[in-house]
Amino acid sequence: ILEEKDCNLTQVKIDEVLCLVCYIAAKVSANNAVPSHFVAAQYLLYICCYVFLYVVLLHGLRGTVYSILLHVLGHVRILDHSLSVRHREPRAEHSTETRTGVTGCYKMH
Repeated sequence: ILEEKDCNLTQVKIDEVLCLVCYIAAKVSANNAVPSHFVAAQYLLYICCYVFLYVVLLHGLRGTVYSILLHVLGHVRILDHSLSVRHREPRAEHSTETRTGVTGCYKMH
């Protein structure tokens, strides 16, 4: 019965060297005998196919971070100039007061 239905079995190769060593190997390798370097090459190709996408995304992210920093530093610069505590001196044509040189004291003419 087995001889009639052996068409689905793998072919077995028997090598005998001087009848001291017997080596039996199947032509079809098992599932866990797949070479691992092909998996590494496949993973490397998977990563490398997105290199240009990663470069474009990082370039855009760099521009976004730069623009945000420029915006924030612009606000800090404006606040630095606006927060200096001083009072404007009155203009001579609009006022009859002149400063005497002492801060906060005015002399009337």
